[in-house]
Amino acid sequence: MFKQLFRTSKGSLFKSLIKPQITAFAEGKSTLKTYSITGKTDENLRLKVKGSEMSEVCFENALEANLASLVSCELHTLKFWAGTRNIKITAFDVKEAHCVIDTRGFGGTPGVPPRFLEVSGTIEVDGNLTEKQLHELHEKVSKSCPIYDLYRAAGVKMDIKWVKKA
Repeated sequence: MFKQLFRTSKGSLFKSLIKPQITAFAEGKSTLKTYSITGKTDENLRLKVKGSEMSEVCFENALEANLASLVSCELHTLKFWAGTRNIKITAFDVKEAHCVIDTRGFGGTPGVPPRFLEVSGTIEVDGNLTEKQLHELHEKVSKSCPIYDLYRAAGVKMDIKWVKKA
């Protein structure tokens, strides 16, 4: 189902994803999906993870992995919504992505959260879309991307800009 979710063909998108989910919901069936990863550490105690739909990847720390999951989720959510409008995305280049964390929270200082406080960045997007369509898609993704929503719900200040690739 995950691979079907991000098809860009409008016809197959609605046949394979939306309609079955609406039908399942109407019939009282669950539309929940579970994703899993496996992982083990290398000789430097860096965790290498592999998901059922991704190749093995290694990050120096979990914060980088978390940031990568955010932009990856944004990309896949963008591909979904672009597909509903017959827009083909040809590039999604992360020019920069930063997170701010107060390490005192990690150290247990009362009143200081151990989570990200702020996420910012710039992503260049290309495809057969106008600036207005890019803005509309960015708004849609910001409201429907599961990882983005986790950050927002935790009170993280989000400032990720999407610009049309020149």
